[in-house]
Formats: sequence, structure tokens, C-alpha cells
Amino acid sequence: FDPKWSGMVTANYTQWNVFDAVTANNVATPFPDIFIDQSIPQNFKNTWHIAVAANYQWDEQLKLRAGVGRDKTPTNDRDRNVIIPGANNYAISLGGRY
Repeated sequence: FDPKWSGMVTANYTQWNVFDAVTANNVATPFPDIFIDQSIPQNFKNTWHIAVAANYQWDEQLKLRAGVGRDKTPTNDRDRNVIIPGANNYAISLGGRY
């Protein structure tokens, strides 16, 4: 094991299924003075966020960093809407500290 290297892992589980619907109260209708409540089902599924990163201590002053991550969308194509859009997200990071 080389002490110049260090690593990190992050894993988060999100219970999106508890967010089952968006409800709009007092939505206007074409009829004057008539308002309704509208519920829009979301049908979210639970997801994982996972990220992995590494540091390399080049010397006493310089540290290099890199990482990758993935967030899976809780939505599906049938229920996706403009209120809460969603897509799988990927991240790549590079950095350093001097």
C-alpha cells in the first residue's frame, strides 16, 4: 500500500417513493369562481447515488484529485413531466491543491 494514495466512496439511498404525488390546490377552471384540487401521480422509484474518488499526494505541497459519480433518476418516461424533470446524471471531476 502506497501512503501517497487515498480513496473515498460515497453511497446514498433515497426513498423517492414517499413522494408519490404533487397536489395543486385551488386550480382555476374555465368557470368563474370554481376551483379544483388536482393531484399528479409521480410514481417515483427509490434510487442510489454512488461516487468514487482518489487523491494522490505528489509531494508535500501538491495533491491531485479525481472522481466519478452517478445519480440514477427516480422518474420514468411515462410519468415524467415539466414540473419535476429527471434524467440519469454522471459526473467526472479532476482537481488539485497546491
